[in-house]
Amino acid sequence: MSRHRKAWIKAKQHNINIAISCVCFELWILLRFGYTSFNERNITKRLLIGI
Repeated sequence: MSRHRKAWIKAKQHNINIAISCVCFELWILLRFGYTSFNERNITKRLLIGI
C-alpha cells in the first residue's frame, strides 16, 4: 500500500480532511500570483524553460 493511501486512511479514521497536490501546480501558484521576489521568479522561469 502506498504512503498516500496509508495517510488517506489514517486521516479518515481521525476525521481529518486532507488534500494531495502536485508540486508543479503549487509552483505555478507562487509564480502566477507573485508570492516570491522578482529575482526568484526570473531565476525559476529561466530554469523551467532551460535558458
